[in-house]
This record gives sequence, C-alpha cells and structure tokens, in this order.
Amino acid sequence: MNSKHPSYSRPLGQQRLVRVLHIVENPRTAFWFFRSLHKQTEAQCTLTSIGDTQQAADKLHHQHFDAVFVHIGAQLACHLADIALLKHWASHAAIVAIVHDTDEYTHPQYIDALLEAGIDDYIKAEDINTPLLPRLVTYTVERKKANLRLAAITQQDSTTGLTNRSEFLRLCEAQLANHYAPSRNTAILLIDLDQFKNINDTQGHSTGDKFLHHVAARLKKSIRQSDTIARLGGDEFVVMLPDMPDIESIQRIAKNLLDTLSQASNIDGRNLFTTASIGISMLSEKNESCELLLQNADIAMYSAKQQGGNRYAFFTRNLQVAASLRISLETELNKAIANNDFFLTYQPQINVQTGDLYGAEVLLRWNHAEHGEVPPTTFIPTLESTGLIGPVTDWIIRNAISQWQQWIQAGHIKTSQHLSINLSPKTLGHPDFKAALLDLRTLPTEQKKRIHFEITENLFIDPENNIDNLKFIKECGFQLSMDDFGTGYSCLSYLKHFPLDCIKLDCEFTRDIINNPVDLAITQAVINLSQDLHIDLIAEGVENEQTLTQLKAMGCKLIQGYFYSKPLKSSAFQEYCQHLKSC
Repeated sequence: MNSKHPSYSRPLGQQRLVRVLHIVENPRTAFWFFRSLHKQTEAQCTLTSIGDTQQAADKLHHQHFDAVFVHIGAQLACHLADIALLKHWASHAAIVAIVHDTDEYTHPQYIDALLEAGIDDYIKAEDINTPLLPRLVTYTVERKKANLRLAAITQQDSTTGLTNRSEFLRLCEAQLANHYAPSRNTAILLIDLDQFKNINDTQGHSTGDKFLHHVAARLKKSIRQSDTIARLGGDEFVVMLPDMPDIESIQRIAKNLLDTLSQASNIDGRNLFTTASIGISMLSEKNESCELLLQNADIAMYSAKQQGGNRYAFFTRNLQVAASLRISLETELNKAIANNDFFLTYQPQINVQTGDLYGAEVLLRWNHAEHGEVPPTTFIPTLESTGLIGPVTDWIIRNAISQWQQWIQAGHIKTSQHLSINLSPKTLGHPDFKAALLDLRTLPTEQKKRIHFEITENLFIDPENNIDNLKFIKECGFQLSMDDFGTGYSCLSYLKHFPLDCIKLDCEFTRDIINNPVDLAITQAVINLSQDLHIDLIAEGVENEQTLTQLKAMGCKLIQGYFYSKPLKSSAFQEYCQHLKSC
C-alpha cells in the first residue's frame, strides 16, 4: 500500500463487517473521509485508501471489498473510463462516486453518464460530513447484494450454475464491441453432447441433471480465466475464446474439450459416458453479432454431428449454403406430407432355387412438384433429423400392408410371400410406430409372420435400449431383418441375443466376389453362418449373371438386385408378379 495512504481499519459497532475501498489522491482527504465515516456510522467497517485506479486494480484482485468510493471531478471522460474498469474488476462491490463541485455535476446528463458507466450511487463531496454518508454505505451495499442475488436467478442456469443464454449474449456483445482486433481471433465454440438423450431416458432426468452439472464443472476447468462459458439449454454449452493468437490454439482447446468430455463421469456410483460435437465460428468483421456467431457455430456443430460426432468443425460458407438448402428441404418435406407427394416402390426378392417370388422390399420415393423424383439419399436424412420420419414411417407401414393385402386378395401374390419395410433407428420406440404395430395386431398370424421390419446395424450403437423395442416387434407377431449386414456395428454376439429372422448381405461384399478373394471368403462365411443358425439370407445388389451364378454355387438362395428388377411402382410390380407366375 502507498505509504501516503494508510489503511484506516477500525471496528465500529457489532454489525456485519463492511469493507470499503477509497480511491483518493490527497491523503488529507482520505483522513477526513475515514473520520467522517467513523463519526457518523454505527456499522462495523474497515476502510482502505489508495492513490489511483491502477493501484486499486491490484487491491481488488487480491482482496474483497463491499463498496468502492471514487472521486469524480471535471474531466468526466477519464472518470467514465476508470468507472468501467472498476466495474470489471469489482463486479460484486457497490461503486459510489464522490462528486466534487463543478459546473457540470448538477446537470442531469452528468449524473446519467456516471450511472450508465456503472456507478451504483453517488454523493456530493460536501455531504461527506453529514449522516448521509453512513446511510449511503449501508444502503448501497445491501442493494448491491440484493441485485447480485437477483442476477444469480436471472443470469445463471439453475442446473449447472453457469451463465445462461441471455447473459451470455450480453457478455458476448460487450466483448465483441470492446475487444475487436484484426490481428487476434475471437472464437465461439458451440458444444452439443452426443447421445445425452440416452442418459435421460435410461437413468432419469435427475441423473441427467447431475451429469450436466458434472460436464459444466469439467468445461470450466478446461478453459482460461478470460474465456466465457454458458449453458444455452438442454445439452448445449457455449464457450467464447477471446484474444486467441492463431487457429491452431483454437484447435488445441477444441481437442482438449473433446478429450475431457469423452471421459467417464461417475454419477451415483455409475460410470456414464458421452462424447460431444463442437461447432466453431470466428469473428471476421467488427460488426458481426453474437447471435450470428452462434448461428454459424450451430451450422458447424451440425456438420460435426453428421460426420459421426466426437469431433469439431469450423464454420465455412459452404456449410452455410448446405444449411440453407437443408432448411428449404425441411419446408418442402412438410409440404410433401401435407400434399401426399410420397409414393411407394417395391423391389422383388427372388428365390433362385425355384425362380419364384420370395417377397419384396418396400421403398419410399418422393415426387417433387417442380424437381421431379428426388433421390432418397437426399431427403431421408432430413426426415430423420427433423423427426418427420415418425409419421412418414407410420404412413409407409399402413399403406404398404394395405396394398400387400389387396394383392393377396386379388391373387397376384401368395400369403407365403414376404413384405420388408425399412425402419430408421429414430423410428424404433417412437409412439407413432408402436401405435401402428398395436393397430396391426389384428392381422392374421400367418400374414404377420411374412411381414419383415428391416433394421440397420446403427441400432447396435446402443443395444441395451433397443433390445426391448425389437422384442416388442416380435411380440406383436412380426419378423425382423438386419439390413446392410457387415457394414456397421455388427458383432456376432448380436445374432445370439437379438431375435433376427433374416440378414441381408450388403452389396459391398457381393459386388466384387468374382475378382476379390477376400469378399468371396466373407460372403461364403456369412452364407454358412446363416444356414447354421437357420436364418434366411438375402444377397443385395446383384446386377449381373456372373455374380448370380457364383452366389448360387455358394449356397445362397435369395437374391435382390437390378439383375432381376429395379424398384417398381405398384402397377409395374403387379405386372412383374403376373409375369413370374406365367413363366
């Protein structure tokens, strides 16, 4: 402490201790301020006087103060800058201006400028020796504490204790306005937990909240003191990184956050795991808003999640274009549902030993009013990501089974022939899907045994949650097929624990069995396995006679592919069945 400004510390009364910092250049003024405070107040108070704002910075960094008094003279602009700094350094202290007699201080705009800069109250210099001073100390300190308690409610997330969305936006805008420097980088990292919904669904929301609190604590430990972290809502967090020297520094922090979040969290004695997808946007122009940076980070985060999660992605203009197209596609898909623009096609599955129809796989198609038929690879992922896949799957099931029944009644197909319907992983467990199955339980048992629901190996990412849903399908009397076998998360133990009736060998293995001995060996092994387990096997993607001949020689009985037929509309499929019967 400056020797010219001794620390006046004297307990006054038995009330709670109030710590006051007095910034003043004149030691004599410091003495009279202390004397007046002691003379007039009954509160227990310590007073520390210091010479200037820079010295105050060191004091405020190492000590806690309840109130800061600062003298304000004629040079208002300089004082306003000092007040802004004090507010930053002592956010929990009440800042009080001692206004000296100038031509300006009585003007309302002068006081308004001080209040806008951040003071909590003010007192005229000539009122220091009056009872107004102690009352002001008590009042401003208590009011500041009340405001801080209110801020904790309105500015903090109740689950994690982090800053909430609205407060983050305020802090972010202030940061961007005051700290723009083209030579330095400011980055926004939007963090979304992968598969967090599974924790909520299986462990309950109380455990989910504890897990989020644990994640918040980890994130806080992984960033710098100058960084800002908040919870936006749900399982989304955001980190603002100001003053970053280069892109590599941002990448290192993002990688560290991914590593941190992938570690197990012990909640109530159970180890819970999740990964994260991080989208990164960077301030490129001074007039960019925080909302825009968040929007860009969200676009980048979606890209990271689409690539499988547990990674980070930087925002680019190409991603922005893709996001605009995706939003447009969502709008068009909603219109397609309303306008009944979807239709079904059926691809035949042939028993090569008898030449008869084994069954058909029903496939969704979209006839756009302007663009014609849209490839399913374009719109199916959007149906899944938006949740529209639920009602669309319900429509597929009801229409496909109704059509199949009509063909059976008309004699175009036999009751022994199979209908395969694809299920998205996001459909399984959906209320619409379960309701559709319950409605279909009245179908004849023999007919239900010929209806296959095709699942993909993505379900095995989370086998514990999906096994009950698969058993529900079986309990309703339907069959289960695994599509694209061998391309994803398949494990031979799943064939033991999951109630499968059929596996479909992906064309990735059958396409090149003539020239590739590895593909040949894998295909033969899967055929043998299906026979030993008494599970039907369908080889997909068969397009030429050489492949067909080879598969037949290897013991494969069921074939699907363009060699026999492409997917056909209802009328064409009906004609195809009639042609097979006449051969």
